[in-house]
Amino acid sequence: MIGAFVGDINGSWYEFGNSPKTKNFELWQKRMYYTDDSICTLAVMKTLMMSCNIDYSSDGLKIISKRLIDNFKIFYNLYPNAGFGSMFAGFCRGDTDYKPYNSFGNGAAMRVSPVGWIARSTKEVKLLSNAVTRVTHNHEEGLKGAEATAMCIYFARKGKTKEYIKQYVKSNYYPNIDKLNYDELVKNYTYDITCQGTVPVAIYCFLISNSFEDCIRTFVSIGGDADTLGAIAMSIAEAYYYDKEDLSIYENKVYEYMDEALSKIIKRFKNYLQETTVENKIYKKDLSNKEYFDLVNKITKYINKLNIEFNNNDAIKLKELIDEFIKTVDDESLYSLVWHKLTQMGPLKMVSNSALELTLREFAKKHRGF
Repeated sequence: MIGAFVGDINGSWYEFGNSPKTKNFELWQKRMYYTDDSICTLAVMKTLMMSCNIDYSSDGLKIISKRLIDNFKIFYNLYPNAGFGSMFAGFCRGDTDYKPYNSFGNGAAMRVSPVGWIARSTKEVKLLSNAVTRVTHNHEEGLKGAEATAMCIYFARKGKTKEYIKQYVKSNYYPNIDKLNYDELVKNYTYDITCQGTVPVAIYCFLISNSFEDCIRTFVSIGGDADTLGAIAMSIAEAYYYDKEDLSIYENKVYEYMDEALSKIIKRFKNYLQETTVENKIYKKDLSNKEYFDLVNKITKYINKLNIEFNNNDAIKLKELIDEFIKTVDDESLYSLVWHKLTQMGPLKMVSNSALELTLREFAKKHRGF
């Protein structure tokens, strides 16, 4: 639930050759931050919660994939400066007509952790992993890296031993994983954004760790694409150590780095996992309603384009979009995300349009009522 964020934040400062190459460093530094690894993971979290009543038939999985694409677009527009790779950014802008781009980048594995927590069987791990990965990373290595990560999380939370997990990975994904050596990795491992160059090393970091914190110190000391290496390693470590250690301190630290909107999604996912029956209260309209996603994207794109010259015509247009949002959307986390974006906009504070002001007050009242 929070492992990927712990790894992403603590690894954020140490990618691009910045690794201290030692386990002796300060955790949770002020200069650290969340990156696209966290944002994409949150998009997967949100999509799986939205899809709790969908069966995993071929048609059902297509719906999940389509919803994830829509959520990727929304989150990209809300957090465009999170450090997205150029290919993924182009995908979210529609440069590829929202078609997969045959990627085997490690982004496939960095975002897949919610699957390992949601799935109820190895079959479901494979089906869901494929559904949330193939939308962008449809290369064999990308699909393999994501599935290997999700399967490790699933086995770890089911109480399997590290030896069992290692042998499963060796037999099904990365036969050379037992040839990895910590000292050699610290000395020679370099920046690598491929699944095949990142996922086995991340799994190895978990396998040789002796605690949750030690796993953080292990992946940072090895370096490479540290935020993604950490997102993968720590998502597995959390599933393994969560019933052996008190990880609440790490959860609270994550919230210190996240804004309120993102924190709410994590907390909601945590509650979701604890509930035996989940009420699917996401939309007032049909769950498959494409107009819903289009509306959210229109608002976020419009807000992103606003500048200090925000005028009365802009105010009228924004009022119309938000009015429609209030009438259409019944989703707590999206209210939080859009509200966060609205309150960031300095020009809105300067608007003297009374109609827009009333609409914003109504939006705020609705947002706080969840």
